[in-house]
Formats: sequence, structure tokens, C-alpha cells
Amino acid sequence: MWKFWQLETFGIAERYSNQEDLIYYLHQKSPFSFSIYKSDYFRNAIILTNLIGSLVKTDNAGKYNLYLAEKLETTLDKKTWKFTLKKNLSCESGEKITASSYAKNLTESLKRYSRSGRLLEFEKLEGAEKLDDWNTDKIPGISSDGEDLIFNFKERPEQLFERLADGYFGYICAGNFEKDNFTWKNEQTIISSGPYRVEKVNSEYDILLSYRTDVLGVNTIDFKNVRYKIVSDPSEINEKTFVAQLNHVIPKRDDVDLIQGVPTFTVNLSLPIWDQSIFQDIEARRYFFYELYKQKQKYPYSDVSTIAANSFFPLDQRDYFSEHYDKNRIPPWKFKKTKSAIVSLSTVLPIEYQKLLLKIIISIGKKMNFDVIEYNAEQHQPIGPENIKPFDIRITSVDMDAVPYFSLLDMIFCSELGVRYSDFDGHVCGFIGKYISSHKGPLSAEQREHLHELIINYGLLMPLAHRSLTYMYSRDINLTSVSASGLVLMPELLKKK
Repeated sequence: MWKFWQLETFGIAERYSNQEDLIYYLHQKSPFSFSIYKSDYFRNAIILTNLIGSLVKTDNAGKYNLYLAEKLETTLDKKTWKFTLKKNLSCESGEKITASSYAKNLTESLKRYSRSGRLLEFEKLEGAEKLDDWNTDKIPGISSDGEDLIFNFKERPEQLFERLADGYFGYICAGNFEKDNFTWKNEQTIISSGPYRVEKVNSEYDILLSYRTDVLGVNTIDFKNVRYKIVSDPSEINEKTFVAQLNHVIPKRDDVDLIQGVPTFTVNLSLPIWDQSIFQDIEARRYFFYELYKQKQKYPYSDVSTIAANSFFPLDQRDYFSEHYDKNRIPPWKFKKTKSAIVSLSTVLPIEYQKLLLKIIISIGKKMNFDVIEYNAEQHQPIGPENIKPFDIRITSVDMDAVPYFSLLDMIFCSELGVRYSDFDGHVCGFIGKYISSHKGPLSAEQREHLHELIINYGLLMPLAHRSLTYMYSRDINLTSVSASGLVLMPELLKKK
């Protein structure tokens, strides 16, 4: 028996005669790329949201809506999902997007991701084990019938909407890859399957998108062009119609409105896994984080959108690290020969605090006998091809949601999708695997405590801060549907007053 889901399709705003472009200001000067493999950088993810079409998308209020699909039905046991795709969909290159091509496209994406990590909810698909074989063309869990794209799962997926809304599992047009179907062809370009296409890259800090009238077969949209720009000082913004993502400074202006989310982002310092990392020894990691904790406690940072953190989870102010260090002595540790540590401070934290953290790391290096090489993200000189491997020490932020679930932990510890936190020896992924299928709700207090024990015992990361997103926008834009959850604002859903 089938259940019909009453998910709304994305509404398109009525066209206005005095249509204007939208300027979307971002504050991060992180490395720029259109590659799906580099979308762990937040500003890249925001831009890619409008360049990759997916079966569902979240609106500005956090609600899931059908996008490239127009109808959804599931069996009552939720093991079979049938999406009916809209007609006449295509990539900007002309590649047709049909149920059949979507099944093949997603299968290819899952094969790419299976090379380096877990596949999250898609591991529950019938025949998912075959995705490790590069010669696999199809699996029983993904099929098509006319205009219907069908998923068959061995067990009920709990967060399929969340994963289908991710750009990773959207329709990635085939022309973006080299002949090996794995390597991204050109990080400065992308063939779009989403609502917008790249019109012009003026610079890595100034990117113009234009609305695709062909993707959904309509041409009624408030903003035909969206321009993404980097701004250091939001008080310098003087355009008429804009949205600005603010960081640490809220300008005093009486001609704009503000919306601030809850602090769902956690900023962490981690020690990425790679074959030449200097932190292979567990005792080295333990002592490094012990020293980092002691010194960062002397300089707790906070501003209008940031609070100091001693917990991996936002809205959890328990100091797990202090409790552990009070009971467990961490002996000094020193490299026998001087090492060099590559440090990435590309982060949402302000420059002043980054400099303080770098100073702390240098002082720890003197105790442990390693030198510090700072990676300058603004110079965009990549040291290696993958998102975590070039660095020994890295600061990143991740949206943990207000309520933590095992499925999210599975993504950030056990897959290569988005920000990846190292799990030396697999203890965290083992813990996640124990509960991810049987535990349906958020983590219990006991489970949160156990996760922190693993993080501390095996020297995986150190929480630095919890952050919220703050937006400033011109008053000719209507944001009445926007929640304060910190979600990305989509130009397609911003309506003019």
C-alpha cells in the first residue's frame, strides 16, 4: 500500500515590472571552488545550493519541499519511495534530467563517495554493497519506471529528505567530470542543474549567477541575477536590494532589518588524518589538546554571534573537557626530532582570535618540538587535492542543528561529505554504528557524554565556539517566512515587498 505525501512544490514569486538584481554578501574569504568536493567551505556550499538541482530542497523556514520532483509516494513501511519527476528538466548543457538519468547519475555519485567513506542513509539501499565496484552500472535500490524514480531500502531510512536535499546527492551534470567520471574538470566552472547558472566570475570574490528559465519551465522570478560578493565591512554596503551574511560586526544602520539564528554552528580545532600527519601518536594528540584547552580557557572569546564552547554540541554548556582533565593526568609529550605542522586557520572566527589561536599553537609547538607553517586561505595556494589531507591542524565550523542525531555524526565523522572530522582507529564510527539504526531520536545525555569521552581519549578535536548566523537585508525584501534556525537564504524564495 502506498502513501501519498503532501509536500509542497517550490512556489515562484510573481514577477514585478521593476525587477532588480540581488546582491548577496558573504564574509568568508575561504578558498573558492565550484567543485562538489570542495563544498565543505560554507561560502561554496551557499553558492552551489543554487547551481545543483535536487529532488527536494529546504525553504527559508526549514521545511522540505519537492523541487525537481512534483509528487512523492511511499509504502507504509517507508522502505520504497517513488518520486515523480517534473517534465522537460535539463542541465544548462542540454543534458536531459529524467527519472532514468537521475537513477544513473545518483548511482555514479554514490560510487564516487563510496571510495572514501560511508554513504549514510544510502547504505540501506538494496544492493548498496555493489557500489564499491567501479564497474557497477545499477543496483536494485535505485531504479526508474517512466517518469518515476524509485528507491528500495532494506530498512526504513530516517533522514532521507535531509540527504536528498544535500548538493552531494543532487543531479551533478556529467559534463562537470573528466573522462574518468571522478575528477572535477575545472574548479572555476560548473554546468548547472539548479535554478541558476554561472553568468560570470569577475573574481573569486565576485560571482554573478543568472536565473535559468529552462530548469523548471518557468520564467517568473523576483531576481533574475544574483551576485555573490565578499565584504569585510558591512557598513560599506550601499546597494538598494541586498542580503548580507554578517560575522562579528553588526553595523548601526536604521535603513535595514536583521535576523539572527540560534547558535547551531560549532567551531572546532581538529587534527585531520593523512599519511604524513605528525599526529599519528595518540599520546601526542592527547597532550596537544590538553595544552590547547588550558591556554584557550584563559582567553574565552564571544561577540554578537559567538559564545565560547567546551562541548561539541551547541546549546550544551557542560564542560566535558574540564571534568576529564580533573580526573586524568596528561603527561608531557615531545617529538624526538623537530616536526613541521601545517595549520589552516580558514575559519569564521575573527582575525584577532585567529592570531591568538595561532600564538597558542606556536607555544604548544615549542613544548612538543614542532614548527608551525600557516596556510593562508586568501592566497589560495592549495597544498593537496582533498579537503582535509593537506593540514596537520585545521579549524572548521559545522552546522550541528539544535538537536544532535546519529545520522549527522555519521556524516561528519564517517564520510567524506562536507566537513570531515578524523576518527583515528574508528572508535567514534563504531559507537555511531552501534546506535544509528536502532536509536531513532536525538542523542541522550549518556550518549553525548560517551561521545565526548571518545573525542578526548583519542585526541580528535577541541570545540572552540558556538555560532549563530546573522543576516542584514534591505527593506524592499520580504523575509517573513524565514526562521531563526540559521539556514541558508535562497534567492528563489526572497520576495520583494
